[in-house]
Amino acid sequence: MRVLADENIDRPIVQWLRRQEHEVAEVAAVAAAAADEDLIAISRSEKLILMTFDRDIGRLIQSDSQPHPGVVYL
Repeated sequence: MRVLADENIDRPIVQWLRRQEHEVAEVAAVAAAAADEDLIAISRSEKLILMTFDRDIGRLIQSDSQPHPGVVYL
């Protein structure tokens, strides 16, 4: 699985996913303090599932007609 972990995802979760051999990009490293719309655009362009605690992300994706790789809301 290819994942973009939002800044609100704790580091132990990211580390655990990596130990399970998932590819994980961290927002803090690739786009710190980016707006939700920018995170959605990054995850689309890189074909990454967006992992977040932010409920607004799901609403933004649902209101947009473009395909998206997916969101994991914790």
